[in-house]
Amino acid sequence: MPELLRIKGRLLALEDNPNSRAAAEVYFLESLDWARKQGAWSWELRAATDLARQRQRTNADEARHILAPSYARFTEGFETADLKAANQLLSELA
Repeated sequence: MPELLRIKGRLLALEDNPNSRAAAEVYFLESLDWARKQGAWSWELRAATDLARQRQRTNADEARHILAPSYARFTEGFETADLKAANQLLSELA
């Protein structure tokens, strides 16, 4: 469920209008909630990355606060695409 919600959010984020971007954020937040309830760290990281990328446009500090805790949970696997993307985004937000 977290991944399905995240993908729906990404598709909406691709549309170039404020209503779609707002709806995308709702899906990203729902995805985060589901992932946290399930203890699915990888899905949480993906949703947090997408939500942070979305919020990066308006508030870099808030975006960093969304993504940093999810990223900090990981102690290995830093060569995976998801962790590399999250690390890159965190660097951009710094």
